[in-house]
Amino acid sequence: GLAFGPHLIYEGQTGNDANFDGRIEGYYVHDQPLSQLGNNIDREPRPGDEAQWDERHRLYFLQRHNFGPHLKLDAEVYDLSDRDFLVEFFEKLYREDKAPETYLYGKGIWDNHAATALVRWRLNDFQSQIEYLPQATYRMLYEPLWDDGFGRAYWSSNAEFSLVRRKDDDAAPGSFDRKHIVRSDWSNTLTYGFAIRGINFAPFAGGRVSYFEQNASGERHVGRFSANAGIDVGTNFFRRFDFASA
Repeated sequence: GLAFGPHLIYEGQTGNDANFDGRIEGYYVHDQPLSQLGNNIDREPRPGDEAQWDERHRLYFLQRHNFGPHLKLDAEVYDLSDRDFLVEFFEKLYREDKAPETYLYGKGIWDNHAATALVRWRLNDFQSQIEYLPQATYRMLYEPLWDDGFGRAYWSSNAEFSLVRRKDDDAAPGSFDRKHIVRSDWSNTLTYGFAIRGINFAPFAGGRVSYFEQNASGERHVGRFSANAGIDVGTNFFRRFDFASA
């Protein structure tokens, strides 16, 4: 049947340090699916065997916007008419690309801190996906605490809060299908770094606290704590080679 697929790739600037780029891809086909051709296609089909024409499509949109060096916003929309569309018309994408998803993602970075926000929802009802409505994270890496002359102490922290919802394939829903679950996680690590005779030592200790509104067994308001400790040891070996010019 009739098919066409326009593509658009664009980029631009909205300020001295701000720029954006993106792409829009579409494909439409008035198709006669093989699954609807009937059981006997080596003869003239009976009225009950007649194939039905179907309108099928793929719509893909990706936008990346950098608001200077510290703030970034991404948006992606991926809409498919049915579960077999990619494997029939875009087999390379089906086998090599990531699973279709629709989301809005923002990230801010300053010094050794970062914060992210994610909203992701399922657009195609034949996919099984986890939706984030939303998810927020905060990360701090190696924040200096003190320097006693022998070594330095650092603090790293990672916090996450999510409202998640599982959406299963509409044709095979599970027990957690469409359930909203609140989940939070907070981990902290204290590191003390020092060097002795060219060897770097970094003993560390950390803890992690997690909360789940409901776990896989059906228990509600479940908390979990874990701790870890260890030491990283490393050094550098090098040699300088002088090459005399001829």
